[in-house]
Amino acid sequence: WMVPGLLLGGWLGSGLAVALDDTVLRWIVSGYCLLAAWQIGFGRTRTPADGSEVSPPRGWPMTLAGGGIGALSAVVGIGGGSMTVPVLVWHGVVPVRAVGTSSACGVVIGVASALGYALHAPAGALPEYAIGYVYLPAALGVAVASVLAAPWGTRLAHRLSGNALRKVFALFLLLVGLSV
Repeated sequence: WMVPGLLLGGWLGSGLAVALDDTVLRWIVSGYCLLAAWQIGFGRTRTPADGSEVSPPRGWPMTLAGGGIGALSAVVGIGGGSMTVPVLVWHGVVPVRAVGTSSACGVVIGVASALGYALHAPAGALPEYAIGYVYLPAALGVAVASVLAAPWGTRLAHRLSGNALRKVFALFLLLVGLSV
């Protein structure tokens, strides 16, 4: 149910980001990172009282949520997990399943956003080996590094407690938000 919204949101968000003034875009990214750091570091999550999982949320409200998540993710340049996981957990999905679903949603957001950044950019926006704002050597490097580092990151994440992992991620987002 989220995929159509994620696709449309990623496409529209990339178009919006291309149209924004760079100073405005920096403030949006900084503000998002600071708010997400606060939410992850200090916010509360909702879980079912008995610890059981409910049916995954369905219907057009999830398509609308996907649209918002896709658009904001494209504007701030993230995969959307910091929004998708809380939405799913709020609807009663167990966190580990919400994280897995969020990873799949990140792929959808990435494809729609990259396509949007490639096609919304003005001609000649980047040098040779680029399609719009997508610089192919960098995209390939990030993809290879991500595939190679994913198993290491997964092992590290399983060694840390959930609380420690939240604090590390919140600190990272705080530093990014302050550096923009």
